[in-house]
Amino acid sequence: MYRILIIYFCFIGADAMIKLHELFNTNAMRVGPQCLEEIGATEDTLKKIANREIPTSREGMCLITCIHEKFGMQNSDGKTNRAGTLIFLEPLKEDLAYYSRTKDHFMECLDTVSNEDEKCVIGTKLMECLSIGGMKKGII
Repeated sequence: MYRILIIYFCFIGADAMIKLHELFNTNAMRVGPQCLEEIGATEDTLKKIANREIPTSREGMCLITCIHEKFGMQNSDGKTNRAGTLIFLEPLKEDLAYYSRTKDHFMECLDTVSNEDEKCVIGTKLMECLSIGGMKKGII
């Protein structure tokens, strides 16, 4: 019986993580072309971001920032946006425990990233915190 419960909860957790990954990828692919044009970035750069590679080029850093802006996670001046981030995470509310952990992690990253940096640096640091910290916490 315990094995069945453990397997069940593993599937629930895996399903939730897949939903977050899908939420990011679906939205990134939706707004990505707009941002590619605005930034002048390549599709290869967008694919790397979709695969959670932290950008190091100026083009990649500004592309992730543009995507965050379109998601509502960053304002047009590059500052982090808590309210917009919460709206972005709304689709995850189907699994309240996972949503709560994910929301807490995102808010922690928003609090950790300095809004004093240049906007593309803010976006990159935010992605790094969300991705690396999210993997360590089992959210991503």
